[in-house]
Amino acid sequence: MSDGAPLDLHIRFTEGEDVLVSATLNETIAQVKDKIKQVCPRLQAKHLRLIYQGRVLSDGQALALCGLSNPRFPDAAIYLHCSLTDILPENSEATLQPQITPPTGFDRLREAGFSEDDIQNIRAQFHHLHGTVFNGEINEETRNLEEQWMENAGETLPDGTLQGTYKEMVWGLMLGFFLGLITLFWFRESVFTRRHQMGIIAGILINISFGILHVYY
Repeated sequence: MSDGAPLDLHIRFTEGEDVLVSATLNETIAQVKDKIKQVCPRLQAKHLRLIYQGRVLSDGQALALCGLSNPRFPDAAIYLHCSLTDILPENSEATLQPQITPPTGFDRLREAGFSEDDIQNIRAQFHHLHGTVFNGEINEETRNLEEQWMENAGETLPDGTLQGTYKEMVWGLMLGFFLGLITLFWFRESVFTRRHQMGIIAGILINISFGILHVYY
């Protein structure tokens, strides 16, 4: 895609409907925010933060440098999450910015549509299967273990093929968890990357664990 080609961006808010804006790859995040405010005048008095895959996009960053396109699915819709706050004084912005940290570990599953209860259940089963202590509180050790499992995005195999991204693993996890053993019928399909397959296996194991707990407890 050339820098001058229009790109459709789906802006998703915590509440309300999505907003669609068009921009070129050489436009900056600040220009995209201006377009959002033009489409939604009610946001003129708000400070906008655009988030993509858990990363807060800075105002001076060009869209071409944000990694929005997926070479595996070039026609896939692009969603940017928009966080709204009241406009702050200029000197307060620099103080607040470092406090914003992207989600890590299983907290990333919120972007895939999982509820808080789903995340807590998956987190509990994950640490149970790995033999780590988990009492409902997240500390640095448990978060690092989750992050290790969720990360490794885009790793390359020895034959040069991509394993896939963590989002593909999440979708595999969802398929394995909600569909169970039926997903094994399509396990070898070429549409599934290695990350999809790893996620499917993990989802099936968690599904089975829930079943065992339900029977015996």
